[in-house]
Amino acid sequence: MSETPTPEPLKPADTEEEIAELRGRLEASDAIIRARNREIAALNARITGKDEIIAEAEEQIARLESEIVSRPEQNSAPIAIGAELGIEAADLLNKLLGKFKKSKTSLSDVEAILEILEGL
Repeated sequence: MSETPTPEPLKPADTEEEIAELRGRLEASDAIIRARNREIAALNARITGKDEIIAEAEEQIARLESEIVSRPEQNSAPIAIGAELGIEAADLLNKLLGKFKKSKTSLSDVEAILEILEGL
């Protein structure tokens, strides 16, 4: 059987150099970890801010939905106005789109216009 060679004892100078090198690597690693932790904290703050914005938007949507439900007579007003004028909102939209092919006007836009006309 062969004998395992005995390791050579470390010299104090070698050990001190290794320790200094390891300390330097540890400090560099610590600096990277601190930088990453700061980045994570900043991202968490951004997420929290966006969560608050989303929550506010959801509350506003809920309020608007309840307003719509509580005022059904206003929802049909544009159509009634068009009937008073002898114009259907859909017909008016079709005429508009026929004349202005690239128009981005929607049926709800035309209904809003008819509602404005009622107020005149």
